[in-house]
Amino acid sequence: MRVPQSRDFRTLVAASIASQLGDWAARLALSLLVFERTGDAKAVGLVAMVLALPWLGPGQWLATQGDRVDRRRLLMGCDTLRGAIFVTIGFFELSLPVLIVLIALAATIDPVFEANRSAMVLDLVPNEDYPAAIQVSNAINQAAQLGGFAVGGALAAVFSPSGALALNGATFLLSALLISRIRTRTTSKRSATSPSIRQAWSFLANDRLSLVAVATTFLTVASAMTVESQAVVYGSDVVGLGKAATGLLAAVVPAATLLSIMNLETDGDDHDILEQGLFLALVASVPAALLLGTARTEASAFVGYALVGLVFTFATAANIAVGRRIPSHIRAGTFGVLQALVFLATSLGAAIGGFGAELVGSKQTAALAMLVTTTASLGAIAVLRTRHVLDHCPTTAATPDLGH
Repeated sequence: MRVPQSRDFRTLVAASIASQLGDWAARLALSLLVFERTGDAKAVGLVAMVLALPWLGPGQWLATQGDRVDRRRLLMGCDTLRGAIFVTIGFFELSLPVLIVLIALAATIDPVFEANRSAMVLDLVPNEDYPAAIQVSNAINQAAQLGGFAVGGALAAVFSPSGALALNGATFLLSALLISRIRTRTTSKRSATSPSIRQAWSFLANDRLSLVAVATTFLTVASAMTVESQAVVYGSDVVGLGKAATGLLAAVVPAATLLSIMNLETDGDDHDILEQGLFLALVASVPAALLLGTARTEASAFVGYALVGLVFTFATAANIAVGRRIPSHIRAGTFGVLQALVFLATSLGAAIGGFGAELVGSKQTAALAMLVTTTASLGAIAVLRTRHVLDHCPTTAATPDLGH
């Protein structure tokens, strides 16, 4: 995996490591803190809902504002505000209503930060380095998910949940400090009209390759999440794993995704990279469906779940293929829409996994989910092979504003 030489991009990477570790660790610490203070499982569920809701509307509208201002200052503001919120939660004994309001505010900042961080990558690296930059960024995201919960749990055990939140708040402040060192201009090119979510949807609907990538990502992520979300049930009921082994089974998916992202070939044009991702999803989903649908041994379950991790890699290939095609003046808004779709796909997949396991069983649900990925991949490959899929729409094939 190659890391672009841009000093500013590497600074953004360092900031992302601090910010995302803090984000994932804070999610666990928040749940522990609320349960510790209320003893109410419903309150913990309310926290999870509050953390999720901004991804389905308000966060996307706010994210578009990053296409009007300097993204560096916007990201600094997001991290500074999130850091202050978590330090406040950690240090003060707040009532549940006030706590929920602060959590909602922090959660609303998340999609704004993530969309504009993604858009900022195109400001910091040359067009030819964008695939490698996304490869690095997505690998960091996977590693942060793997490490964030562990860090949050360890801090909560040593310092209590409130102490862990205060320390996690410091990671956001560190991220803001690092972002302040970025020197590249990160204000997008101005357009005749104000950026909006409608413009983002219009671009995705009218750029054919992007539409194929987004639709296939939605289906593959939802299908893979259907399987991943049921790791505990599958491991226990199907192959009789103990608690420790079941935890390892769940960890196999993000670990396999991380390794696969790190080894993804990023040379070639948008079509080549997207097709590579489709073939990977295809060759992983077929044996995954067979193994998970007929699993009788621990080995088959672990291999099957590792293959599910490879399916998730398609989202990175799609990100690379679509990212360079987005016009500079609607980047943040478009990334906000894309992230909301991925979030919706993961939520839908988790729900389907639960209902499917109850209705037809874990093995059958896992096999059917992987067959959905197989079908989606084959359909997308067929569409990509048609003659006009590489045609760029004259209004959307904008060269990224590198700001150098």
